[in-house]
Amino acid sequence: MSSYLIFIGIQAVGPFVAALLSPPHKVQRSDQTSVKIFLPQDLNIELKAMWKLICRKEILLLLPMIFQSVFSEAFFSTYNATYFTVRSRALASLIGSVCVIAANFMLGFWLDWQKITLNTRALGAFVFIYAFETALWIYAMVVTKSYESRAEQVTLDWTSDGFGHGVCVYILLLVGFNLMYDYLYWLIGTVNKNGGEIIRLSAVIRGIESAGQAISYGINSIDQAKFALSGAVAVNMSFFLACIIPAAFVIVKVGIVNGVKLHAIAQDDEPEDAARAEGAVDSGRAQEMLRVSHQKS
Repeated sequence: MSSYLIFIGIQAVGPFVAALLSPPHKVQRSDQTSVKIFLPQDLNIELKAMWKLICRKEILLLLPMIFQSVFSEAFFSTYNATYFTVRSRALASLIGSVCVIAANFMLGFWLDWQKITLNTRALGAFVFIYAFETALWIYAMVVTKSYESRAEQVTLDWTSDGFGHGVCVYILLLVGFNLMYDYLYWLIGTVNKNGGEIIRLSAVIRGIESAGQAISYGINSIDQAKFALSGAVAVNMSFFLACIIPAAFVIVKVGIVNGVKLHAIAQDDEPEDAARAEGAVDSGRAQEMLRVSHQKS
């Protein structure tokens, strides 16, 4: 009960803390440029802009990846609660969180390393994360199948034989989940065209993610006598593999303008540029990005 009260209190304070945030026009980037966001004031215009954004080819191709990005959360949470004692779950969560922090820092350094092109960073992270998670889901299938084949329910404490073997599934899935999540938001930032659009993209991401979470938690809530955890692994792996090809069509083109690979993400800040960006990259802006890229090469 006390835990719920703490969460309720944090949510109640949230709106007042958010009011302390600086408005966009008072924010400066590291290069001293200001942040400009131009949003339509009319609801109909905003709805049309949102619909046009969702219908963009690259966004449609990324929707399966967005849906899948948080789908695994329900599985590894259920896995942890099913096969481990309370104190071993706490230990696994602590170790997993430390590993997540370290992994996210390394991913962040890679994605922000401007000595190599955006395209190389995008492809490198994509290949690593998907290879890592593919191997991880195979590992999870082997472990859950071995637990399900035993006559008695498996409950592991940190003193139990095989604890390290089993807890690695949870810790590595937690790391893979967070790597995918962070990479997805970085990737969305590369296809964003202006300040107003990133707000709409964030809304799309959260909406699709929530749908994925609702379905995944529904699947994992089924009685394990009727639907074993290995079945949940199979569902997760299926969704995971299904989104590789659509996402790859977008990722292979990240950071490439007129055949030239760029080193930095460039966005349109002016309202007229933002309007043109709905259909195509403004040629003048593209030439400027190419010039910056050549200087850095």
